[in-house]
Amino acid sequence: DRTKDLVIRRKKEQVLTELPVKQRNDLYVELSKDEKKEYNELLKELFGKWKMDGKPSVKHMPKLQGFLIEKKLPRVIEMIDEFLDNDKPILIFSNYIAPLKLLANHYNNHATLLTGEMNKADRQESIDKLVSGRAKIGLFSLLAAGMGIDGLQHKIDTVVFLNMDWLPANHEQAEDRTHRIGQKSQVQVYYMVCENTIDEYMRDILKEKQAIADIIVDGALVTPEKNKSYFKEFVKRLNVAYKEYFDTENMDT
Repeated sequence: DRTKDLVIRRKKEQVLTELPVKQRNDLYVELSKDEKKEYNELLKELFGKWKMDGKPSVKHMPKLQGFLIEKKLPRVIEMIDEFLDNDKPILIFSNYIAPLKLLANHYNNHATLLTGEMNKADRQESIDKLVSGRAKIGLFSLLAAGMGIDGLQHKIDTVVFLNMDWLPANHEQAEDRTHRIGQKSQVQVYYMVCENTIDEYMRDILKEKQAIADIIVDGALVTPEKNKSYFKEFVKRLNVAYKEYFDTENMDT
């Protein structure tokens, strides 16, 4: 409210009118009955750790998120294979390096990896492989490769996220490695989501955060809920789903 008369915001679509559309899509992966059971056991373990710590935190969540990414890999491989069959490149982002390395080993010379562990020369080599067409699959760490990279828009128009970060800006920056000046095709962005899991809850939180950020920077008057915590809302929703599952399990027994 204080800056609305002092700041002029020009959106990308207003300045770069020639830029093609960017479309976001949710790509659902269904868990089997056994996988759902394993997911909920991991959820139970997560709540146990939070109880021991005295409060919920994200530090115990990688095991649960890693499990979900593992279940998405067959669908990702299927999708990548379709792109390779059509000689079309694709960009894959993840917050976790392990699944990226698995995919890199699976596709060998067809893929190139870019993570925070790599030095500047190796990172540039990975980018050059994609730009030159020597590699068709970019396997990128979200935080290491989500910004500061140009040239991919001339080759790639499809981006896939294996998992979600807590900040919508990190996703938008990563999406825009392909959605920038020089892109001639419509950009397709896919967010892989395991149904009825933390993926859906994180996706909803990201959408709400982005909506509020857009309202504020556009100079509209907005009064956010006082002391609202998105993570508390996430934990609350997770807790409800957790209780519903185990109540159903007990009834079936």
